[in-house]
Amino acid sequence: MTTRTHKRKSAPTPVAATTPAPKEDLHWHSPWEPPFRILGLGWEMPAGSLRRMPLKPAETLPEGVDVQAWHTAGVQIRFRTDAARISVRVKLKGVHGMDHLTATGQCGIDAYIGPTGAMTFAGVTRFSRAADAYQVTLCAFPTAERRTVTLNLPLYQGLDDLAIGLPSGCHLAAAPCPPKSRRIVVYGTSITQGGCASRPGMAYTNILSRRIDAEFITLGFSGSGRGEPEVARAIATLPPPAVFVMDYEANCHAIENLRRTLPVFLAILRRCWPRTQILVVSKVPYAREAYDADARERRLVNRAFQRQTVARLRRAGDSRITFLDGSNLLGRDYTECSVDGAHQTDLGFMRMANGLEQPLRRLLAR
Repeated sequence: MTTRTHKRKSAPTPVAATTPAPKEDLHWHSPWEPPFRILGLGWEMPAGSLRRMPLKPAETLPEGVDVQAWHTAGVQIRFRTDAARISVRVKLKGVHGMDHLTATGQCGIDAYIGPTGAMTFAGVTRFSRAADAYQVTLCAFPTAERRTVTLNLPLYQGLDDLAIGLPSGCHLAAAPCPPKSRRIVVYGTSITQGGCASRPGMAYTNILSRRIDAEFITLGFSGSGRGEPEVARAIATLPPPAVFVMDYEANCHAIENLRRTLPVFLAILRRCWPRTQILVVSKVPYAREAYDADARERRLVNRAFQRQTVARLRRAGDSRITFLDGSNLLGRDYTECSVDGAHQTDLGFMRMANGLEQPLRRLLAR
C-alpha cells in the first residue's frame, strides 16, 4: 500500500447541508468554455452535452449502455483560480432514487484542490434528495490564493446544465492536464461506474486519476457492461489509448456469456488498437462467497477462463495484453468492503485503487 504525505494548504471550510450559495457578486461560468477543461469524455461533444459514448454511434447500442452513457461517472472539470469560494448551479436529468447509493454519490459533485499526486478533498454538494436542480456553495477557503481545482461530476445521473460560480474579478486560468497520449479507458460494470461510492471522487477510477498523471475514461454501465460486440466496435472508434482495462466479468454471470464475449471483444479492440496495453481484470469476490461455496466456485471458473484467454493471446504473439487477478484487490476482509455484498463502499474502492495503481503505472511506462 502506498503512503503519501504532503503539506496541506488552506483547508476548506465545511459547508452545511442544503446551504444555498450566498447572495454575493458571483460570475457564472460555463465549463464548456475556456479556460475550463472537461476530462473523462472520450468523444468530442457539442457544448452542453456530457455523454460517455458517441452521440451518434454507427450501430444501435444496448439500451442500458445508451441510457447510462448520459451519466457523468468519471467526468471531471479542471481549472485554476484564486477564488475563496466556489459555487455550482446544477440541473439534473433526474432525481436521486437509489436505495443503496447516497444522493451525493448519485447526483452530487465534489471538489479537490492541488496537482495530481497531491490533491486534497475540498467539499461536496449537499442538497435536497427530491430536487432535480440545486445551487450551492461547493467549497470555501480562508484565503484567496491560486489553486488547481478538479470537480468530479455525478456517478449515476446526467446533467442538463452546469455552471460554476466564482466571485467577480477573481483569477481564472487553465489548469495542467495530462496529454491525450496517456489516456486510460476502463470498461465494465456498476462497480466501474462508481457504485456505491459515497461521493463521486471515491469511485476507483477517480481515486486513480488523483494519483496517476493520466486521463481516465470511465465506461462502466450498471448491469449493462456485458461485452457486446457492438459496444466494442463503438469503443474502438476512440483514438488508441495508452491502456485499456477490461473489468466486466460481474455482468457476464454465467461462464457461457464470458466465453462468448471476451475473445470477440478483445479481437475487435486489438484490430483497431495494435499498440494499446490491455489489462483484463477478473472480478473481486462478493461477500456471500464467505458462506456460499458455489458462488466462489463460479468466480474461480470465470477467473480461470480469463487467465487462459490472456495466456493464449500472449502465446500467439500479443505481448501487450496482461491479466490481473481481482481476487486479492479487496484484502482478506473483503466482506467488509461493500454496501450490499457486491457494490463497493469507499473502503472497497480505495483498496481497488491501491491494487490497480502499480500495474497501471507499469503499463503506462512500457
